[in-house]
Amino acid sequence: MGKISRRDHGIDLLETLAIFFVLAYHCSFYDFNFIGNKLPIYYFRYFFRTILSTCVPLFFFANGFLVFHRKFDLKKHVKKILRFMLLAVVWGILTIVILMFIRGDYLSSKEILRILWRWQGGWIGHLWFLGAFVSYYLIFPLLKIVFDYNRRVFLYFVVVCGIFTFGRVFINNIWDVCVTQIIHSTATNRDIDLLGIFNIFDPFRAPYYYAVVYSCIGGLVYEYKDQLMSVPVKKRNIYALLAIVLSCTFLWLLGISYSKVNGAVWDVVWEGYDTVPTLVNILALYVLVLNFNHRNVVIETVSKNTLGIYLIHEIILDILGPMVMRHSSLRTLWFNIIFTIVFVLLCTSVAEFIKRIPIIKHLLI
Repeated sequence: MGKISRRDHGIDLLETLAIFFVLAYHCSFYDFNFIGNKLPIYYFRYFFRTILSTCVPLFFFANGFLVFHRKFDLKKHVKKILRFMLLAVVWGILTIVILMFIRGDYLSSKEILRILWRWQGGWIGHLWFLGAFVSYYLIFPLLKIVFDYNRRVFLYFVVVCGIFTFGRVFINNIWDVCVTQIIHSTATNRDIDLLGIFNIFDPFRAPYYYAVVYSCIGGLVYEYKDQLMSVPVKKRNIYALLAIVLSCTFLWLLGISYSKVNGAVWDVVWEGYDTVPTLVNILALYVLVLNFNHRNVVIETVSKNTLGIYLIHEIILDILGPMVMRHSSLRTLWFNIIFTIVFVLLCTSVAEFIKRIPIIKHLLI
C-alpha cells in the first residue's frame, strides 16, 4: 500500500482554502439578508456563502486523505485524542478570560464554568470543531483496521453511513422543497422528518457523523489520484467547475426556499455541512487542486498552522471586528474577502510566533 512520504501540495492548498473559508464565514461583516432587502446584491452575497459550507468538511477530507495511508500507532493516537480534549478545555478557559478583558464583560467563576460546560456560542462555540475531531478519532482505529484489511466492509460502512447522513438530509431537502414550493405548506424540515420513522434503526444520529464520511472518502480518493491526473487538465477542470456551480446553485435555491418559509435567513454554511451539494463541492475542489503541484511557502506555512489559526482567530477577531463594523463603507463582500486574506496571514504570523515560545508553544503543537 502506498504511503505519503512528502507533503502533498494540493492538500496544503485544500487546508489553506478550508481555513480561509472558516475565517470568511466568521468575518461576515456584510449584509446578506435578502429577506429584508430584495436587491440582487443581497442574493449574490448569499450565493457566495454556499461555497463556504465546505470549510470544516475540507479539514476532515484532508485529514482522511493523509491518515488512512500512514502507519497506525495506537499509543500515539490515544495521546492525540487526549491532547485534543485538553486543548479544548485549556483554550476554552483562555478564550473566555481573554474575551472578558477585551469586551470589558467580567464574569464570575460560576458563569465561566457554565459557559465552559455548555460550550456556549458567542464565547467558545467555535471549539465544537475539536469535539467533532475527538468523536471521529475515537472510532478511527476500527476504521483504519477495516480500511487496511477488508476494503469491501469499509466501503459498506461508508455507504451506509453516507445514506443515514447525507442521504437522509438530501431526501428531506427534496421533500421540504416539494412541501413548500409545490404544496405551499409552511412546514419545513424543522417540523417534518420524512425518514423519522427510521430513527430507531439509525446508528449514526450523533451530530458530527458526516465528518466520518468526509474523512473516509478522503482516504478512498487518495488511491484514485493517478487516474484523476490522467484525465486531461482542461477537461477535469471544466467538469469540476461545472459541478461547483450546479451544487452551489442547488444549495442557494434551497437556502432561499427555507429562508422565505421561516421568515429568516437560513444559515447555508452551518446547515450545509452535511448536504450532498457540499460533498460534491469537496470532491470538485480536490480535483481542481490537483493542478497545484509545486511548493508555495506561504500556503505550506498556513497549512501547517491551521489548528493554531482556528484556536486564536476568534480572539483576534474580537479586537478587529468592532473596528470594521464602525465603518459602513467597509461592510462589503469584496472588503470581506480582502480582510479575510490579511486576517489569515495575521493569524498565521501570530501562531508561528507562539510556536517559538518555550512551554507556551505546546498550546498549539
